[in-house]
Amino acid sequence: MIKKLMYDFGINTKESITVFEDNQSCIHLLNKWKHSRLKHIDAKYNFVRELCANGQLQVVYIPTENQVADILTKGLSGECFVKLRSLLGVCMIQS
Repeated sequence: MIKKLMYDFGINTKESITVFEDNQSCIHLLNKWKHSRLKHIDAKYNFVRELCANGQLQVVYIPTENQVADILTKGLSGECFVKLRSLLGVCMIQS
């Protein structure tokens, strides 16, 4: 479904989709899945793991201070907001 949406926007979807994640535990669970210890995890989360295993999705670590999605989900200091806004490409940095 995501690939179809990206195709509509003119983005090449033949390659795997890269997701930037600042939670190292999440990335570790995707790569080193131990089923016997994680039976409580809902089946919908297994979908993401299967996409990673099939090579359709790639989860890459990014430091928290560079996680651009935080601008939409967290209350930030002014300095951090300006930095993430510039990384997002919404506004040019003026010197």
